[in-house]
Amino acid sequence: MLKVFLAEDEYVVREGIKNNINWEREGFYFAGEAGDGETALSMIMDLKPDILITDIKMPFMDGFELSRFVVKKLPEIKILILTGYGEFEYAREAIKIGVADYILKPVSSSQLLLAIKRAAEMIEKEREEKQLLLYYEQEMRENQKLERFKFFNILLQGSAACAAELLEKAEKLGLDLIAKCYCVLSLHISFKGDSDCGSLELCRLLQKAEEAFKDSREVCFFEKSEDWWIFIIKAQSEQTIKKCADDCMEKLREIMDGDCCEYFGGVGNTVFRLCDIWKSYRDSGRACAKRHFSGVNRFVFYDDIDGEEFDVKDARPFERSYVLNFLNSGVEDEIDPFVDGYFNPEVFEGLKSLLFRQYVLTEVYLCTLGFLQKCGMEKLFDEEKISLGEASGHIYFLEDMVCEIKKMLIAGIRGREMSEKRKCSDIVKKAKEYIENHFNEDVSLNLAAASVNLSPSYFSALFSQESGCTFIEYLTDVRMQKAARLLLDTDMKIVDIGFEVGYRDSHYFCSIFKKFFGCTPKEYRLGRGRV
Repeated sequence: MLKVFLAEDEYVVREGIKNNINWEREGFYFAGEAGDGETALSMIMDLKPDILITDIKMPFMDGFELSRFVVKKLPEIKILILTGYGEFEYAREAIKIGVADYILKPVSSSQLLLAIKRAAEMIEKEREEKQLLLYYEQEMRENQKLERFKFFNILLQGSAACAAELLEKAEKLGLDLIAKCYCVLSLHISFKGDSDCGSLELCRLLQKAEEAFKDSREVCFFEKSEDWWIFIIKAQSEQTIKKCADDCMEKLREIMDGDCCEYFGGVGNTVFRLCDIWKSYRDSGRACAKRHFSGVNRFVFYDDIDGEEFDVKDARPFERSYVLNFLNSGVEDEIDPFVDGYFNPEVFEGLKSLLFRQYVLTEVYLCTLGFLQKCGMEKLFDEEKISLGEASGHIYFLEDMVCEIKKMLIAGIRGREMSEKRKCSDIVKKAKEYIENHFNEDVSLNLAAASVNLSPSYFSALFSQESGCTFIEYLTDVRMQKAARLLLDTDMKIVDIGFEVGYRDSHYFCSIFKKFFGCTPKEYRLGRGRV
């Protein structure tokens, strides 16, 4: 019930107002009273009523002074001026302060009650609008995260038609990408030990990274996947972009400092057109491929590895661990630099022997097959028509053997991605179970993401991709379907049904229900034969 407070210096008038209205029956709670403005102010600050009825002429602090203080401290309160002064100047001052109504004495209880109910309707309407605005803002924030995710993928794939199209989309998303040159830094992060602990740690690191780069004019940060972060670095000259990249790497070193994670970053070549960012992204991925051979916790520039052979001299004789590590964390774009660098006869002299090539091919086949079996994707070899017997017929020339190895690795990585997609489906299923069990609580995107140990931004994109709707849309659908069943199958009050399905404000519940079903909860119940 809305709380009403009365400030009136005339005792008889105060008692009449307080006792001649059945406040509870009318849906209000009489919260308190005071005989002067100064006493009223301290009580109002403590009780925080919804409606204030005040006289103008009162000792110590008059009604206008009281109203000014109250409006300043509690702007949502509705003030009714109750006075015997009908002069225009008084009414104009009341309007200037922002009072809801100006009522002249004498006034009957019924007239005053009508004014109070008008104020109550204003409060309810404002609350409903405020709650709907919060809902829309939440929905917009989630949609913007998804749109940013889609935009960066388009940018990095090089599939946009022109720079104008990209700049227009970027502007709508609040991104400033206008610059003379660009480069991309790809960062791969991995953890040892428990995967859930790793996911939680990634969320913590992500928050630190978002905080570090939120006000940056040179760096746009994009979480491509849980363990791949992309940084688009921009500058006004080729000379300054190197410094911008160095500054970005220094911040990342500080964020990643510690022994809880391992990271490897690759920086692509500088490009001078927005539509060419995908080229720098490709180069940054190729630079990242060096992590399969060299130490972790470092950054490399593509220029530094261009034309340079990978240093794998310590890997002789052939070791499965290199192939397994690649299958566990590599991506398809890295296959060419990995295979061409590792299976290179210039540094791997044994490959000049036909017998040794047979041995290596067999090892790679068995290693990849075992990896696929672990992922539950061993049938992929059959689907891709990859067999050891057929592959062995292509080892006479080293180039042919390399092609066969690349086919195997492609199958291995695609098998891992399919397995991860299945895992993603399981994660979303778990998140939906969380919603099903907690829909009547203050569920949020952040809480749901935490329940599956993912960052909110990545969880939002993943949930939308797997479900075909945003998290907010899915939560609202669950709540509305539950509310509809309660309306039809029970005699619960509408306000109680709203509370039961997670809405603490009944007017907000009714607004969302009407938006969802096209009718109010009462109309929905009556339309199905319920009273």
